[in-house]
Amino acid sequence: MDNQNNHQEPTFHNLLDSVKNLTIDTEQKFSDVLSAVNNFSTHTDQQFNKMNQRFDKVENRLDKVESTMVTKDYLDDKLSDLRGDLVILMRKEDTKLTALVSLMEKKQLLTSEEAGKIITMEPFARNPI
Repeated sequence: MDNQNNHQEPTFHNLLDSVKNLTIDTEQKFSDVLSAVNNFSTHTDQQFNKMNQRFDKVENRLDKVESTMVTKDYLDDKLSDLRGDLVILMRKEDTKLTALVSLMEKKQLLTSEEAGKIITMEPFARNPI
């Protein structure tokens, strides 16, 4: 009987107190977990906001690059125009050279053969005068 007295069965109140303490512990643990999840969520949201801001900046920079970037067609047109301008300038210089060679030949500073060699040179070769 002594053994039974030392080891008493818990009373209803003891069980209720144990359940109440367990409930309080469980609620505290849930509260801690929810707080940790909330902190993580807030931190993650902040990181996403920072990333969104960076992407916005990158998009703005790309828009500027696209708006100022030249196309291949544009470059082809400009190079073609430049080539045409250079050909015109070279033709004018060739006309001057031809006139100079002709004048030098008339003044007998160049022989007809020398004048002919100069006139038949590139880029705008002509028949000898």
